[in-house]
Amino acid sequence: MARTTNGNVGFFFPAPSLPAEFIRQCHASVVLADQSMGREPEFAEVVLVTDAADLSLLDGRPADYLWPLVNRFRATEQTLPLN
Repeated sequence: MARTTNGNVGFFFPAPSLPAEFIRQCHASVVLADQSMGREPEFAEVVLVTDAADLSLLDGRPADYLWPLVNRFRATEQTLPLN
């Protein structure tokens, strides 16, 4: 669970580990489906991060709950296979 600085609350659940390429392909198919129906995709791109330092590489301002969420994930010493 995370609470943002403006009081919003978010709940997060672990997902099964999947290959990064599979995630990217699934996202691409969802984006194409939205665009084919004339809709603007809600999430135009997906970026996989492994630690909080990766968040500073993103364009724009990340949601304020991402830093603690990523740090909490890293504290469990889990690793993500990104290739």
